[in-house]
Amino acid sequence: MLYFLIAFVLVSVIQSFLHQLQMKKVNMFFYELRERGNVLVGMKRNMFKKSAVLMMLLNQNNIEEAYIMYGRSTLSKIKPYPEIQGKNIYKADISHNRTIELALKNAIDKIQSK
Repeated sequence: MLYFLIAFVLVSVIQSFLHQLQMKKVNMFFYELRERGNVLVGMKRNMFKKSAVLMMLLNQNNIEEAYIMYGRSTLSKIKPYPEIQGKNIYKADISHNRTIELALKNAIDKIQSK
């Protein structure tokens, strides 16, 4: 029982460290994008399924560049997402992936609530 408790604490500490490292990288990437123009971020978080963070550099309502962090763990990386680059934000179609589609809808909701 003691070994289980020690292992759990050790895994929790490692997970916390990796989460902080990932958030630091995401924030740095966001601020680099922000210096280049208007950035819109949409998120869909899930406890047991894959989560998505979608970052888009906008020119009016058109997506100049799009990046995504998609996965289950803190080992997920930010990658370019060319499927929606050059498209209008309201007409971008991501119906092939429900989680990313919900992240895009979250971003659009943020625009409409302003």
